[in-house]
Amino acid sequence: RPEAARKLWVEVPEYGVVQHPAEFRELCQMLKPLGCRIGIENASTYLSPPGAEMSEAAFISAVVAEADCLLHLDVNNIYVNSANFGFDPFAFLHALPLDRTCYIHVAGHYVEADGLLVDTHGAAVIDPVWALLAHAYAVHGVRPTLLERDFNFPPLAELYAELGHIRVLQQ
Repeated sequence: RPEAARKLWVEVPEYGVVQHPAEFRELCQMLKPLGCRIGIENASTYLSPPGAEMSEAAFISAVVAEADCLLHLDVNNIYVNSANFGFDPFAFLHALPLDRTCYIHVAGHYVEADGLLVDTHGAAVIDPVWALLAHAYAVHGVRPTLLERDFNFPPLAELYAELGHIRVLQQ
């Protein structure tokens, strides 16, 4: 049913694209006529790949263009990576193909004793991540946004407050 396929989003992590680029491109092309689009997520990373010939943002942009897929924008991952690798998260955001964003994730993270940030989806969203989300909306408009929380669930009122914050930023 084409009308149902248009409502289906498929998320593929970066490593799946890197390990199987031809298959990923083929999957994108097979699903596109059905109205189903794939969004590739910008992942949190904890080491720089040796021998990388392009930046993370350039790589994501190239995959999105080559596969004609969409971007699943995870603003917490941008923040985590920027803190761990010392780059400007707003410049990184601007380097992505934001016009191809299908939806956005926000989440919290854990700070290790040595200062390393780990994307855990187990904590509240912090102010710098909210600021990055607000900037993404300001630059390319509001997109569907998911609050990720996989464990360490707070009282429901706290989750509602975070969802309310998303709503406020979307207005």
